[in-house]
Amino acid sequence: MTRLPLHPAFLVIGIGVLARPALAGTWSTQYQTAQSDTAIVSIAAATEDKVVGFGVEPDGQGNSKPIWFRTSDGGKTWNKQDASTGGDLLMLTHLVCPSATRCWAVGMKILMSTGFGIQNVLIGSTSGGDTWFWPPPLAYSESRIAVRDPENFYLVGGSVVLPFVAAKAQKAFVPDVEGEKFQGISDAAFVGASEVFLANGEVQTDQKTGAETILPRGALLHSTDGGTTWTAVFKGRTETVDRVWFFSSLTGFILGHTAQGPFIRRTDDGGQTWFEVLIPAPSGVPMPKYLSDAVLFHAGAGLFVGSDKDEHDQTFHVVYRMRDGHTLIEEPKPSKARAMLTLTCPSQKVCWLAGENHVIWRTDDDVVPEEPVQGSDAGPAVDSGAGAKDAVAPDGTVGDGSSGSDPGGAGPQDASAGETRGSSRGGGGCSAAGSSRAGALGLFLAAWTAGIAMGARKRAGTRRTP
Repeated sequence: MTRLPLHPAFLVIGIGVLARPALAGTWSTQYQTAQSDTAIVSIAAATEDKVVGFGVEPDGQGNSKPIWFRTSDGGKTWNKQDASTGGDLLMLTHLVCPSATRCWAVGMKILMSTGFGIQNVLIGSTSGGDTWFWPPPLAYSESRIAVRDPENFYLVGGSVVLPFVAAKAQKAFVPDVEGEKFQGISDAAFVGASEVFLANGEVQTDQKTGAETILPRGALLHSTDGGTTWTAVFKGRTETVDRVWFFSSLTGFILGHTAQGPFIRRTDDGGQTWFEVLIPAPSGVPMPKYLSDAVLFHAGAGLFVGSDKDEHDQTFHVVYRMRDGHTLIEEPKPSKARAMLTLTCPSQKVCWLAGENHVIWRTDDDVVPEEPVQGSDAGPAVDSGAGAKDAVAPDGTVGDGSSGSDPGGAGPQDASAGETRGSSRGGGGCSAAGSSRAGALGLFLAAWTAGIAMGARKRAGTRRTP
């Protein structure tokens, strides 16, 4: 079992070389290692050339350490660098790059240098992920960034929603619908200056067996006044709503899972009615329990990735592409081995997929749907939006955003979905973990990454309660 590193130190680890360029419409391996207990947890593309990722690997002494991955040439070479900070241990759950220079990352810092303690952190970059600055620690634990635009976003995945306006933490809030509070917010989608959708899901975990029970808390919330008041599009479902995208007040998607497996649903009437987007059975591997990340470029096109373990305890993944807004087609890939956890797309043509064993895949798609991009998950691909001037503090405040401040809440309102930039990208560009950013990481990594795994599930859309 891996353990926390006792003496992390800054170290340049190495360079990975692209084996071959990705041909149009194909996926190719750009980087990978043979080490066990390694993974890239989140990846974000600032441009088609510049990509940053965060992962973990053993340090050779029975401990584990955090690692940065960076490329500035479209993946021809990858720089791998220790991400420990001054003797402390950084653990990030979600990276986003809403512009070519601005990136954000959320997670925690374990204070090894001063004894032991944990700080909840949001770090930022104005250099596309080359260097990072450290705002004051957060008062709350959050695991996902739902972007409106590069300076305005929600931190979600914890017990409260923490808005940032003009890159400054506002008062945190718990959305309330007629006295019922929702503390499993996993994602947000912004439409125009004042319309916001929030996804909610909660799972109870048995501490002895690890068995999970999905609670009847699946909900989609809606505000038309910048978060001052909320109504429920639906609530009380025994499912988790892990991700949400809206490209107008009427057209949107939700992604989540039930005890039977993952689902994707679309609405064209603001959520009054939904139809299931069929997830076809993958070839050669079982259906995964979760879709771990997704990217929607607009209402007609997107990418989805799911990972799991088969009956032989071997990890696998499957990738689906949507080109018509209704139908998923499995993407042909040279291999389905390993868990792939995070997806990013700086444009509709170029995407990266990363996960277990530090595997990084790239695709250059030669078929680009005609519908224009409307925003992106964390960087260049779905959430575009208006300025922070329209943000309104919501009711039901509970505390402040920075460590030591008092919660309450206001927040950016705009952007179509998940993470921003032309379309909803995953993990770090177009999205989702990211990720979705759901639950896959917890299935594949050892004890050291249990905390990150929980964060990855939250960012993909699930709050876990013991």
